[in-house]
Amino acid sequence: MNFSHILLNTLRPLFGLLTAFLCILSLPSLAIQSSSSLITSPNQKTLYSANFDAGSVSKISLTENYPKKYVQLGKDIRRLALGDEGQLLAATDYLANEVILLDAESLNIKHRTSTPSRPFAVVYDSQQQLFWVSLFETSKLIAIDHQGDIVNTTETSDTPRGLAITDDQRLLVTHAMTGELSIYDIKTITPKLITKIKLQESQYEDQFRSQGLPRLLDDIAISPDGTEAWLPHVLW
Repeated sequence: MNFSHILLNTLRPLFGLLTAFLCILSLPSLAIQSSSSLITSPNQKTLYSANFDAGSVSKISLTENYPKKYVQLGKDIRRLALGDEGQLLAATDYLANEVILLDAESLNIKHRTSTPSRPFAVVYDSQQQLFWVSLFETSKLIAIDHQGDIVNTTETSDTPRGLAITDDQRLLVTHAMTGELSIYDIKTITPKLITKIKLQESQYEDQFRSQGLPRLLDDIAISPDGTEAWLPHVLW
């Protein structure tokens, strides 16, 4: 696994491919959100897990010794996000083409939203009170409200995948198979493209050395101070 590192405060198109593990020692502010298959509640007492091709979601207490809650949802649950001050849980079903909204406490299903092909990442925008979802195969970004309605659809570059929101209302979108990152202003319900950054491609004579175009850009990690983004990826 490799990492590309981006300075968000300057947006400089200068990248290094780093073979190091990222360690974040403090928790980010609530305004910073990154798509993930493992998320914790705002009070850090509960862990939610997207169980991928098991098609389910688990809820696990981090403070109490009691059995976890588990709900079967569909085919392939990829990413989760908590909204409405931790009361609403959103889950993407990659193969069933759905975004499912659940009560975060009981895991009862509140809404099922049909989407175009292959919803992958989801993050919650607390300013707009919307869930943003990337649609991998149809190259779109959609916004879903608390009632499960799609209130905005935006065309993107090919293969949008990972999502993250900075504390100044920028939405970062990785493009998994093209080695790119798009940055949108989401201060309004209609995203405005600020810039698109091409990650550095590497080539070496040694064919056994990891190289090529960064691919499989599935997730984004934002540093606690909101100035850096780390993009794990695969090189051939």
